[in-house]
Amino acid sequence: MSVRHLARSTSDHCPLLIQAKLNVTTGPSAFRFQNMWNWHPDFLEVVKGCWSFPTIGVGIAELLKKLKRLKHHLKDWNKLVFGDIFTNLKLVESTAFEAERHYDRCRRTPTLWT
Repeated sequence: MSVRHLARSTSDHCPLLIQAKLNVTTGPSAFRFQNMWNWHPDFLEVVKGCWSFPTIGVGIAELLKKLKRLKHHLKDWNKLVFGDIFTNLKLVESTAFEAERHYDRCRRTPTLWT
């Protein structure tokens, strides 16, 4: 179990996040389309290039092979272009939390110039 103080937004109270983890083994994570990909200038070319690559099969079998290949290609492209977004998010959250703590400490400490 873990307890974290989250960043304040509009209140002077810090919300708490309490997490209880179960020991459950899971398979690989599901593929999720990231909307940020739409805004990258190379995205459509990446999809077109992967989709136009020849595939052996017909009908639904060909479609499934192309989708599977595209999924793996987009996962690799995402890591290359955007990095590990979850690690980046944790870093930004940590930085914001430290800035908030610094602000709280400075706000409570009387300054010499007042």
